[in-house]
Amino acid sequence: MILIRFLSLQDSFPQKDVPASIVKNRNDYTATLLLKSDNVKVYNLNVANRAGPVGQAIAAKADGANYGFYACNFTGYQDTLYANQGPSVYAKSYISGTVDFVFGLYAKAWFESCDIVSIGKGCISANGRSNDTNPSDELSDIINPKGWQNWNGDNNTANVYFKEYNNRGAGAATNQRVSFSGALTQPVPITDILGANYKTQWWVDNNFL
Repeated sequence: MILIRFLSLQDSFPQKDVPASIVKNRNDYTATLLLKSDNVKVYNLNVANRAGPVGQAIAAKADGANYGFYACNFTGYQDTLYANQGPSVYAKSYISGTVDFVFGLYAKAWFESCDIVSIGKGCISANGRSNDTNPSDELSDIINPKGWQNWNGDNNTANVYFKEYNNRGAGAATNQRVSFSGALTQPVPITDILGANYKTQWWVDNNFL
């Protein structure tokens, strides 16, 4: 188990600067912070990749199981937060970027009371909530009415599952959403993401949920 109480890190390293001789997992070499251990709990982390609009540049990558991030700041431009493994929880935290800046392959991630801030045109993820009396969120007019888009012209959406629930604000209307999205009739419970016994897990701080 790893406990981090306070840490501030920043770097400026994009994938285009990774040596051409490295052909596997090139994006990992850009990460300001790369975590591979399991059972990690982090408070007050400030981590940034300040490479800017020059391509992929990870601020933080969570590449193990059972992560809890509390009152943390993740700032970057493209690929800010790479939530690759899970389950994991991000609570009362700030995440900013513009291109695909919250992403991952295998994680089940729960975002609780987070500010997910787009600093330019691009794609962002939406945050979940454990309290079923307030499971929705405010979507401003920066949200494209289509809601979602294909990645790099890939039209294979047969197994895509993009859903939203009871959002509000200027960007919340669903009548122009793409065909491969939809609306839920009830919120996804936190137990579906973190497991039935999440409240007893060391890496979960229930004071933040």
